[in-house]
Amino acid sequence: MSKYIEREYSVIVEPDFRLVDEDTKNRYCEEIKLDIERHVDGLGSVYVSVVENATCSFCGAKWETYDEPNYPEGFPVCCKKAQDEFNKEQDDE
Repeated sequence: MSKYIEREYSVIVEPDFRLVDEDTKNRYCEEIKLDIERHVDGLGSVYVSVVENATCSFCGAKWETYDEPNYPEGFPVCCKKAQDEFNKEQDDE
């Protein structure tokens, strides 16, 4: 039988980026971080975390590649344009 001895608590703030362009998102988050530090007492730490997701430059889909022996390593799943570009780059090497 297990017993929980310690719990971890956190507060997550998700910014509203509707009015913020892509180039200023990090700066906007840093400003929110500074505001929180300035106005809230008793904080352990405040930090900005960014998760980057790769997408296809042609169709915008999440970047995935085949992991099967029938395809070369790194061959894209999403669209023909990405596959054609991959093939062209392979031919250029």
